[in-house]
Amino acid sequence: SATYTFNFGQRPFSYTVPTGFKTLKSRNLLLTVPSIVRPKRHFDTILYVGDTSGNLKVTGLEFKPDLVWIKYRQGSDNHQLFDTMRGFNNGLRLFPNDNSGESANGSQYGMISVEDGGFTVGAGPFEANRDGGNHVAWCWKAGGAGVSNTEGDITSSVSVNEEAGFSIVTYTGNGSNGQTVGHGLSQAPQWILLKARDATQNWRVWHHKLAADGSKRLLLDSTNASEDASFLNDTAPTSTVFTLGNADDAWNANSAKFIAYCWHEVPGYSKFGTYTGNGSTDGTYVHLGFRPAFILLKSSDATRNWVLIDNKRSAVSGANPNDYTLEANNGNNEYTNGAVASTDMISNGFKFRGSAADSNNSGTTYIYMAFAEQPGTTPFDTFPNAR
Repeated sequence: SATYTFNFGQRPFSYTVPTGFKTLKSRNLLLTVPSIVRPKRHFDTILYVGDTSGNLKVTGLEFKPDLVWIKYRQGSDNHQLFDTMRGFNNGLRLFPNDNSGESANGSQYGMISVEDGGFTVGAGPFEANRDGGNHVAWCWKAGGAGVSNTEGDITSSVSVNEEAGFSIVTYTGNGSNGQTVGHGLSQAPQWILLKARDATQNWRVWHHKLAADGSKRLLLDSTNASEDASFLNDTAPTSTVFTLGNADDAWNANSAKFIAYCWHEVPGYSKFGTYTGNGSTDGTYVHLGFRPAFILLKSSDATRNWVLIDNKRSAVSGANPNDYTLEANNGNNEYTNGAVASTDMISNGFKFRGSAADSNNSGTTYIYMAFAEQPGTTPFDTFPNAR
């Protein structure tokens, strides 16, 4: 029955406030300004409907994209990957779901150009522009035209968006062991996608949670679990370079062409982590520190599909749950399956509402990459963050 009086600074203290402490009042609070205030200026998802009557201009971005990943949602078509380093106006495509080399079938098969606010695809009627068909495009901003990077043993060309922790790297192999390649970032990458452009080779995927020393990898175009790998020479990437293993046509054949997409985390904008599934409809919650716009995930210790989720493809746009799924390792059409796809994107992370093996199997470990729709904190807490 005792009575207590609390003074949080609403009146003067009887004693001097200890060094390093302040009274609890609004003017003593730190400004809640994330490093990236508006993530949509660096990554966004666009939905569009194909029209083969002519070249189709797709708009809605707040930037000029440097990496565009397109998928036709209603049929079994390849995923299409275009980037500024290989050029948008020459029909050059890579297929994230396939191990084939770079394809150049002409502009009608894919990208014509990129512009401020969007891009233009060819008249089709192919994967990037099926007449009347629903498509999705995931778009990232890098640094525009490439520049030479001589920080590694192999001179590379890089397009870098340091603010968003993203670089696109091209290089020509020299066939030697243990060669380093400059990635252009100021921090060590935490996720690397690497592909031989002119050879039939799987996509190599390194994630810092698989093995910090670079000794394990996944394959983007495969359901395989993580395996021991030599493509990074069992060497962790540094703030300037990543290291290639023995001479191999998958990552360093002499005179062969390669591309790598590299990311590191930016608080409030991107996160590359891991979680363990619980096999429940009250699924695992994954804390990101921001409201996600895009999630790519894969089991690291079991044979599972790569799951692609975003904030635009749901039964009710912009509302939970996000219930439409695509798989990065195959060209299957989009599907709705509550056990797999039912995912809540919330103010500071995501939570599964299904128990499927591909995303939330009990005891299974998964890696993920996630990009923000909105930071968990906004300037002066001016924007609501719930969906």
